[in-house]
Amino acid sequence: RFCGSFPEVLTVLSGMTYMEHLKDNLETFCGFEPLGEEGLEFLAGYEFVGLLCDLRRGGSCGDEVGDRRVRDAAQHLRGRRTVGEFPERTRRLMKQTVLLFLTAVVAVWASSAASVVPAEGHPRLFADKAGFAALKQRVGTDAALDAAARIVRSVADEIVKTKPLERKMEGRRLLGTSRKAVQRISTLAMAYRLFGDRAHFDRCLAELKAVCAFSDWNPSHFLDVAEMSLAVATGYDWLYDWLDPQTRDILRNAIIEKGCKEGLKVYAAKGGFDKRVNNWNQVCNNSMIIGALAVAETDPEYLKEILPLALESLKIAMPAFDPDGVCVEGPSYWHYAIRYCAYGFASMQSALGTDFGFSGNYEGFSKA
Repeated sequence: RFCGSFPEVLTVLSGMTYMEHLKDNLETFCGFEPLGEEGLEFLAGYEFVGLLCDLRRGGSCGDEVGDRRVRDAAQHLRGRRTVGEFPERTRRLMKQTVLLFLTAVVAVWASSAASVVPAEGHPRLFADKAGFAALKQRVGTDAALDAAARIVRSVADEIVKTKPLERKMEGRRLLGTSRKAVQRISTLAMAYRLFGDRAHFDRCLAELKAVCAFSDWNPSHFLDVAEMSLAVATGYDWLYDWLDPQTRDILRNAIIEKGCKEGLKVYAAKGGFDKRVNNWNQVCNNSMIIGALAVAETDPEYLKEILPLALESLKIAMPAFDPDGVCVEGPSYWHYAIRYCAYGFASMQSALGTDFGFSGNYEGFSKA
């Protein structure tokens, strides 16, 4: 382990592979001792501090405040010194520490890259081809599943009789339309996969093209974007094998431009759904993950950006179900948040092979 303390900052680099190991280290490792003279000299090395910043992001800490804090920390300890002024033993320690830092960074990057490689092909959201094939095979032999499938087909038949959705605002919200899109697109796509009725496919395609032609999905009220992203991502993924290349491009571009990019703006601003501790957090983060998963084979950069941001944000909202699975917002919002957690976690499991522990690591959610 390596520990280095700037004023009010504790940095720990560990060779552990999993986050739970690192947490265990922090909880059980104690007996820190104040730095001696050589340690203070070591931390005062401005060139060393600058090198760590260079490793982090291209030459600086990434913002003026961060750069100033690093400079102030170095000056607070021992003033600005160059590496050449330190004793040989200190210089050796610095080189070893930089090597350890690089090793840790490479290990994290390698682990992260492996984690965000989605399963090949479509579908990958909620289930893969084998999962859908098994589902279809069970229809007719499993009484409960057969009844559910008949309901899906019946509802899909009724949707075919209606007109495609239009961009109709209700006050400042498009949420009603987004929710209808989720219900219609998922129902029609599932009905087509189970029963192969071309009318269901054609109507689902009409719904998808209609909402993708909207000027936007109303990012000023981000729940609208979140639910529409889920709707289009589901249709794109479940019907992918039957879509022509031009249609795939239309749907994929809408998911990226009207969904993923709008989500990245919120993450960059650090003051929207990503900082909330209620249902907005679970609905929006999980929808952004699903949208990024849907287009990952052609546009992997969105998954690589969104996934870590969304997972980190989800951590602040998941304890809302503690300790016994009840939601502080009441049963209606409990239902809303739980559903979108299920959508997101199931999609990560089917596409990535893991939900990064979210479905099992929170006591309250596990009991919900």
